[in-house]
Amino acid sequence: MKLTLDRAAESRSTESGKSPDFAPETRPAKDDLKIFWIGSAFLWAACVSASLIGVATTWFWVMIFIAVAVLLFGVSAQIRPAMGLYSAAVLALCCAPNNAPVEVQLVVSVACCFVLALGLVRASAPHGRLGGAGVAVVALVIVYGVLQLSATVLENSANVFVVAARFTLPAVLAVFAAARLDSAARCFLLDAIVSLAVLQSVIGVLEFLNLTAPIFGTATVYDTALMNPLLPGVVRVQAMLGHPIVLGLLIVFALVLLLNRAPRMRSWQTAGLSAVLLAGLFLCGSRSSWLALAICCVLALFWAVKNLIVRTFAILGLLIGLFAALTSSRASSILVEQLDLFTDSGSFTHRMESFGSFFAILSQHAIRPALIGSGVGSEPRLFAAGLLQQDGFLIIDNQLLTTMVTIGLFGLLVLLSLVAFAVFGLPPAERLACIAMLIMFFTFDALRWTGPIVLFFALVGLVVSYSREKERAKRTLASV
Repeated sequence: MKLTLDRAAESRSTESGKSPDFAPETRPAKDDLKIFWIGSAFLWAACVSASLIGVATTWFWVMIFIAVAVLLFGVSAQIRPAMGLYSAAVLALCCAPNNAPVEVQLVVSVACCFVLALGLVRASAPHGRLGGAGVAVVALVIVYGVLQLSATVLENSANVFVVAARFTLPAVLAVFAAARLDSAARCFLLDAIVSLAVLQSVIGVLEFLNLTAPIFGTATVYDTALMNPLLPGVVRVQAMLGHPIVLGLLIVFALVLLLNRAPRMRSWQTAGLSAVLLAGLFLCGSRSSWLALAICCVLALFWAVKNLIVRTFAILGLLIGLFAALTSSRASSILVEQLDLFTDSGSFTHRMESFGSFFAILSQHAIRPALIGSGVGSEPRLFAAGLLQQDGFLIIDNQLLTTMVTIGLFGLLVLLSLVAFAVFGLPPAERLACIAMLIMFFTFDALRWTGPIVLFFALVGLVVSYSREKERAKRTLASV
């Protein structure tokens, strides 16, 4: 009997007397790849038609139905949960952003839950027991969901069925779907997400060239166009995702996966895809996305170097380079000018004020709302009470604060615990993707959008998948 790549890796580790932290990725079967591209063709035809003629058309929904059917029922049971996650991410990101009609958001969110559930029902059973990290993540996600629904019910802050469909169920189902993935299915999912980001970057470039119109309108806040801070006089692009920051988040997510996993293609192909993604990132004008990407690049370089002496010299080199830039009159003037433009913007001051709201919520709120939150949808009431930013912009723009407001201090601790398990329990590429999302949490309410919810909790669910894989490798080692 032939061994698969991950089984072979376990055998090699057994012979060497060591259990590997992470087995090498296994490429999916060619038949599954063919089905994926056929299903994706229908999916992207639906997305392009939506960009041209809108989502309220029979053609769009028929194409979406065919694509999901092909992706879920055409692939092997091994890959099916990955295709459920991919289909749900595409539907949530491209068809139901927060500026879509409320009815469309709800219908598509229910469709996402249905797709995720179908992927689970028809999936092959996972092999091996969960490790401690996997058990902890599953328990924390259930607690997260219970807190979200119970706080909403207790405070009567929103329709609990809408909250469950748009926020709670997609998160829980995404974790359970990702937990079922083996090496080949994980590879499939991550490659599919990169392809999604590349396509959205291409649509963003076409939007910049005025060849397509954004499906959910141009980027605006209170009917005022959002201008690109990197391209004066140009409106920020958002492709099909409904917001430039969501586009930036997806692109950074894909870039760190593309550049930090084992090579998936030739170098020139990787460079070409990276250029397309960087073009989309530049045109969306999300400065927080660039900051997240820069931090991830530094961390990737730091982790890639194992020698402590080399790491030390690398840090010294960065510090010397920074000192030279600050002491150079031309470089420092450019830096100061850009910093002034950034700090003088309402975007920056609004986000800085959000940090002060943490203390206001804890010190002036009643004990129960402070601990378990005021429920999803309670933000307008807290703005009116003066507990949140008072600059007239009624969006928090800080996911950590939004979490504490809606599900309390306990909920915030649960979310940070999930991030910690992902950072310490995932391989470098997925770990960097999680760190990128954590950085974006400080400047954007990412988990109030169904698409980013699917992406983030899919990463969290991969911790469970890797935990099961590590336990299997340990038992194989112990049996020798």
